[in-house]
Amino acid sequence: HLVKIPVFNDFNAIKSAFVFPDFSAITNKAVIITAFTIAAVASIETLLCVEAVDKLDPSKRTTSANRELKAQGIGNIISGLIGGLPITSVIVRSSANVNAGARSKASTIFHGILLLVCTLAIPALLNKVPLAALAAVLIATGYKLAKPTIFIEMFRKGKYQWVPFIVTVVAIVLTDLLKGVGIGMAVSALAILWGNLRAPYFFHQ
Repeated sequence: HLVKIPVFNDFNAIKSAFVFPDFSAITNKAVIITAFTIAAVASIETLLCVEAVDKLDPSKRTTSANRELKAQGIGNIISGLIGGLPITSVIVRSSANVNAGARSKASTIFHGILLLVCTLAIPALLNKVPLAALAAVLIATGYKLAKPTIFIEMFRKGKYQWVPFIVTVVAIVLTDLLKGVGIGMAVSALAILWGNLRAPYFFHQ
C-alpha cells in the first residue's frame, strides 16, 4: 500500500487537512504505548542522525543533542495539534544538505519551506516520482554511512567497540530500529562493564 500526497483543489480543502486531535482516547492503553514508541523511535533516530551528520560535517562541529530533542519535542506537539505526522531528523535529507555544501541550518529551513510549497503547488507531479528513484537515493546514502572503511575503522578500535557495533547493525537489520538500538545499547553496556572489570583501577593514597 503506497501513501500518496493529497491533492488540494481549493483553499477549503487545504483547511480541511488541519484537524485538532481527538483526546477522547488519551487514556487508551494502545494509544499510550504507541505514543511512547513513536517518541522513543523519533528520539533515537534524531540522535543517530545528529551523530552521523557531525561526522559528515567538514567543519567538525558538534550539535547539541539536548537542544535538538527540545526542538523536536516542541515541533511534534505543534504538529500533533494541527493533525500532522510526527517529525524527526532524517539522515538522507541532512546528508544531502551536507553534500550540497550547506554550512548552516538555513538549508534545513529552506528545505522545509520548499517541501511545503511543492506539496501545495504540485502534489500530482510529486505523486508521479518513481519510488525506484527514491530507493536509489536511500541506498546511496546508506552506503556512504556504512561503507566498508567504517567497519574497518571500528575493527581497529578493538573488540569492545567492534562487537557492540556489529551486534547493533545486525539487530537493526533483523528486527527494527528501536529494538536494534536497544540491543546494541545493552551489549555496549556489558562491553563497558567487562572492559572495566578486566582493567581495574586502584586508588592509593
